[in-house]
Amino acid sequence: MNDKPDMSNAPTVRAHANLRLPHSDRAPRMARAFVAESLQGWHLDNMIESASLVVSEVVTNAIIHARSDADLMLERTPTALRISVTDRGAGLIGEPAPSVSDGGRGLLIVQQLSTSWGAEPTGSGNCVWAELPIESS
Repeated sequence: MNDKPDMSNAPTVRAHANLRLPHSDRAPRMARAFVAESLQGWHLDNMIESASLVVSEVVTNAIIHARSDADLMLERTPTALRISVTDRGAGLIGEPAPSVSDGGRGLLIVQQLSTSWGAEPTGSGNCVWAELPIESS
């Protein structure tokens, strides 16, 4: 897991979008649809597949492990798409397991698709975030 980047020198956020997700099996599907709609509006269609996969994994973790609703935030900077999912569960997510037999591959997928990612406690739960590079089309 990477440390949270120093946001004091972070590029300016050009656009952001937020969605409250219910504690429901429907939440990952709702999150993927929201990502697709947001990225189309930002003309980042080429990122929909990878961003949808990342958001689906992180939201699924929030629903299964935190057993709470979650807040999804997308932020577009000139060079990256930052995906943040904040839940209201106890405990903090750890390093992805290097080898798993059944399930548990979600954070490995997030790690593979992002340039950086992390998890940190908030006052009432946890925030898991990942940054995906914006490539020139």
